Amino acid sequence: MAGTRPGGVTLVAVLTWISGAINIIAGVFGLFPGGTDFWYAVGLIILGLVIAAVASGLLRGSRLSRTLVTIVQVISLISGVFAIVNGPLWSGLGTVLIAIIVLVILWSRRANEFFQG
Repeated sequence: MAGTRPGGVTLVAVLTWISGAINIIAGVFGLFPGGTDFWYAVGLIILGLVIAAVASGLLRGSRLSRTLVTIVQVISLISGVFAIVNGPLWSGLGTVLIAIIVLVILWSRRANEFFQG
């Protein structure tokens, strides 16, 4: 890696880890009696593990992880714009704002230096 990891990248990675952990926990609870559909719960666990792997990649400076998070955030940005136009305004604004913040952090000059390695 070209430099030390910027604090913003660490923040995005930690938030990504938390997202993965929430998916895993929701999936595990879904497996208990009275929980959700079995395959849905298994899907949540797998998704959570993938998200955690992407978070680990961000911490290591993986360009693939940065690209995956970027794709998800662009999709989130687009869905937020649709929500602003068609649905709950505040939810859409929040979604757009978070997506923009994550994208700015991951594509800042310092982040670019970190991910160059």
